[in-house]
Amino acid sequence: MPPRRKPKPRPRSRSHVAKRRIKRGNLVTKDGNVLYIKFKNTQPRMDSEGKEIKRFFKIETLTNALAKQIRTNDKFVLSSIRQVLGAVTLKNIDAELIQESKYRLTFRLKIQGEHRKQATFGLVVAKNDKECSEIVKKELSLMHILYERVPKCVVEPLKGGTIFLPDRHRRTDHDRDIYAYMTNWISGFHELAVQSNGNLALKSPRLTRMNAAQTQAAKRRMVEIILRTYDPTRRNAMSIPLVPVAEFIAAKQTKGTPQIKLSACTDMQNRVSPAKMIHRIVSAEWKLGKQVYCLMPADATEFVQALTNALGKEDAIDWLSQYKKALKAKRLPELPRLDLYALDQLRIP
Repeated sequence: MPPRRKPKPRPRSRSHVAKRRIKRGNLVTKDGNVLYIKFKNTQPRMDSEGKEIKRFFKIETLTNALAKQIRTNDKFVLSSIRQVLGAVTLKNIDAELIQESKYRLTFRLKIQGEHRKQATFGLVVAKNDKECSEIVKKELSLMHILYERVPKCVVEPLKGGTIFLPDRHRRTDHDRDIYAYMTNWISGFHELAVQSNGNLALKSPRLTRMNAAQTQAAKRRMVEIILRTYDPTRRNAMSIPLVPVAEFIAAKQTKGTPQIKLSACTDMQNRVSPAKMIHRIVSAEWKLGKQVYCLMPADATEFVQALTNALGKEDAIDWLSQYKKALKAKRLPELPRLDLYALDQLRIP
């Protein structure tokens, strides 16, 4: 039997080494440094009703465009990073999608630079180039205002700009510029969720559930932050969040009040009197599935404590007295959560 012929090797257009060089060349920044950028956990997310949240573009289109922009002609991501780390050469950016809503995506960016310099940032990206970009752009300006008022209660916003998304089918009239901005990231803080029993939970790597007492303490802290952001001179206040927990983040707390910070604000309103401010907080509620989730703590004394913490005892009593007078004069509708009887029990004059 004749010996079997050895098959000829398939011709290659370029060697494996050449391919590696081309791939490495794509990682080089305009400064000539190699920068590795990796995205993870970009799978679709579900809303509170279990439905997949709509996206207006492929996530790969965003990640590829963002990585290319950071390495070539970025205007806000790198400048925000260097605002914190200084003029350092970056080595790695690990980006993880940690929150998604109807209008925005939030990434956590872990940065590693030369000389072992490290930092963590947030990146908020609009979900389209129209109404979502307008919301995100407005949100950045409002976050700057609120951070100046109460820096201890608000995530620090940095710089904003646009990300160019080319059309996947190379149609130039379908190219988009979506708005995005950077923030400082607070270590240990996570997205909040509402459980089926009405209690809150932290969306850390493993879901951390709060009990009833921790949930009421978290609500009290949210109310306190909303009150602290109020400007009594201009009578200007942040609007009550459109989603009950999407605009706050929290840190794990085994004992005591959970740590809460404001991470987003989409609107602010003028001509808000103290009585109207209280009424908006008391009336704020959302229907989640078969239950109703309200912002105000179940115990009215917890609400009074939030007022006291934010305003001081004298101003808290004065605000509640104004609210009571507005209810008696029927300028505001009476609500069961804080009606005239409850105010009398609290000994509000």
